[in-house]
Amino acid sequence: MTKKLAYNREHREEEVGRDTEENVYSEQGRSNLLAAGEIDSAEYGVMRGYEESPAEKVVKDYEVAELRVWSPAFKDREELPGKYTCDDINVNPPLTIEDVPDEAKSLAIIFEDVDSKYGDFTHWLLFNVDPEMNEIGEDSSPGIEGVNSFGGEEYRGPCPESGRHRYVFNVYALNQSLDLGSEASKEEVEQSMTPHIVAEGSLTGFYERSGKV
Repeated sequence: MTKKLAYNREHREEEVGRDTEENVYSEQGRSNLLAAGEIDSAEYGVMRGYEESPAEKVVKDYEVAELRVWSPAFKDREELPGKYTCDDINVNPPLTIEDVPDEAKSLAIIFEDVDSKYGDFTHWLLFNVDPEMNEIGEDSSPGIEGVNSFGGEEYRGPCPESGRHRYVFNVYALNQSLDLGSEASKEEVEQSMTPHIVAEGSLTGFYERSGKV
């Protein structure tokens, strides 16, 4: 499947519903997108079965250095503040990235809900970040934003349909920039960057919506 879920955000929010992973994959939401021609039948089948794209899986068979990734807004494996979620202003938290190797030419960030019932659900895809920019500011996108699992090209904060989920910022230092644009999917970014990863690190936060047990 090479076609992207790059449908219009305004239409998507009106027809499918804003923010929640459950709405994106709801039967009505899928039917609306299919009827509007925003997805094809193959994409409909993938979404209907909650399957991963059949794109070739990326196998990590390399040894890399470790990045130190932290945030002044929350500690690793603690609660994400509400302002960075769908229940508030929904902007990315500030991140600090340390121990970037000298050979790094760019950074990439994949922010995912690893407890989603749909598999790893991508909330933010950012790449071609200047490796000398070791601080990612709050509500900023100092690189190219790819297509997230909501179908948009922006940060979308945690919005679990129920329970307490883990949200992971995976950060990668690469020895080159990626020849990709904003229409790139997570699978395309992973396939392109895998041979070029020289260091990686992660930061995990938890979030549970009030009243969503």
